Amino acid sequence: MENLLIIRPPQSFRYMQLDVREETIVSYWLGYLKAINMKNYVVYDFNLDRTLDIERILTEPGSRDCVVACREVGDNPCYAYRVGKAILERTQRRVIFYGNVGRLPTQPAFEELKETHGRRVEFVIQDEPSLARLLGLSDQGPIFGQGLQLEPYGFGQKLDPMRRKRMKASVETTRGCHFPCRFCFINTSRNYPARWVRRPNADILADIKTFYDTGVNNVVFADSEFFGAKIEDYHGITELLESMVIQFPGLHYKIYSRADTILAFGNLELLKRSGLVSVFIGVESLVDEDLVMLKKKTTASTLMKAITALADAKIYMDLSFIVFNRNTTFETLAENLERLAILYRRNPRYLGMPLFSFSFEVTWQVEATRPLSSQTYVAIDLATKFPSASGAVFNPDLEPLMEIYRLLSYEWSAKVTQLNLRRPSASPEQMAQMEEWFRTLPYFCLEVMKYFLDLARQSHLTLDSLNAMRDHLFDMIIGFYCRTLPAGWLDCPSRPGHAGVLDYGRPVGLLEPEEYWYDAIPPVKQDYWERHRSDVGGIH
Repeated sequence: MENLLIIRPPQSFRYMQLDVREETIVSYWLGYLKAINMKNYVVYDFNLDRTLDIERILTEPGSRDCVVACREVGDNPCYAYRVGKAILERTQRRVIFYGNVGRLPTQPAFEELKETHGRRVEFVIQDEPSLARLLGLSDQGPIFGQGLQLEPYGFGQKLDPMRRKRMKASVETTRGCHFPCRFCFINTSRNYPARWVRRPNADILADIKTFYDTGVNNVVFADSEFFGAKIEDYHGITELLESMVIQFPGLHYKIYSRADTILAFGNLELLKRSGLVSVFIGVESLVDEDLVMLKKKTTASTLMKAITALADAKIYMDLSFIVFNRNTTFETLAENLERLAILYRRNPRYLGMPLFSFSFEVTWQVEATRPLSSQTYVAIDLATKFPSASGAVFNPDLEPLMEIYRLLSYEWSAKVTQLNLRRPSASPEQMAQMEEWFRTLPYFCLEVMKYFLDLARQSHLTLDSLNAMRDHLFDMIIGFYCRTLPAGWLDCPSRPGHAGVLDYGRPVGLLEPEEYWYDAIPPVKQDYWERHRSDVGGIH
């Protein structure tokens, strides 16, 4: 029997090597294959195996079908598109885009693939029996919520020693979400057979044990929402956590949760005792008008209350924001920064990385967008978030400020990766200085963001002044590094090949192709996606 090729495309920038975990779209599919005794498959994971390139996939012998795992978040759809297109053009294999793919068939880039290659292109939502049926396999295996368990595959990938040590388990307890947030893929298309499914505790515990028995005691519960809106489910969650306390001593785990649901559940003591160390909260904004527009169905005061409660309980957080959304103005930005400052003044240690520094809302409804200039990198970043990018849903007048915030975010996130990779060889004194850098980073970001916001409000930060403003920003960054880091660690990793090369006096082209995996996955030329990025320059 021919091998089935299962491919996980990249999720984000190449430098982001710290989060080492499997893709649950793949691992639960492998669990299904195990249950029906299907063993003829090969898994390729670009995130785990940093030596992987498309040529290895294209030359895999004896294969007919390729399953490309896809999540409609971040950069993943564009990478899935590039992987799928290369396979379709250079082989006779069938490509099945599988997972959170509800919107893909109606997007022009993917429509063109379908029109060109016909029945060799398929789309299947995250439903294991449906994928099995399409592949001619038994569709009578277990389903999610009724016996399906994962099959780990990460340690079979080519992991370097540093990344092998950082391996985390990735487990789903739920699929879907009850809430109507307008920006979420769950509410813009059908991606699962049901709106909301919670798995039996026995299945969840079995998945944790699968990893725990191999020495992996760090778990990420990779749900869109851990608790859900059904209060009647909370007793079962309590039983799950109590079982984890007994069965998995020393376990540490992270969840994704709304602020209001974690407050509704309420038992932070049990969460912490069962191993909770981190909560990812989709804050989006601390301004009520933004939250109404985004259909978040919560309030800024609820968000502030939940963040404060978690910090007081000494539970770390990742606070995610849609910094630039369709409602964003200078005034809403200022309000968000002031409320963030209040949170940091109260209990800063547990508020995590400054994810409030840059992000933006995207829409796959092209008619709802407005054009950006060709002078900043914002349009290129936008084009890597979804295949049909032709403009912005946020106010293009904010573009100069966005570019400064983008440079700030790119630099600190690249620096975080660089510093963490230096930990094994750092001296105690260097470690102390590094920890001081991490401690003060959010304060520095808030200071920088307020400073340039004031310049933008006074019309001093414009497209015409961006070159000088970029240089001023990096003078501030170097000053911060000099105050906190060892003498040999003061370089700015994003500056030589990126920020320092940009010339905002002319159209900006794509820099650092290797960061966008162009050395591993061929760039797309002369097709829909590239044509719609032509107004921001070509690949350098």
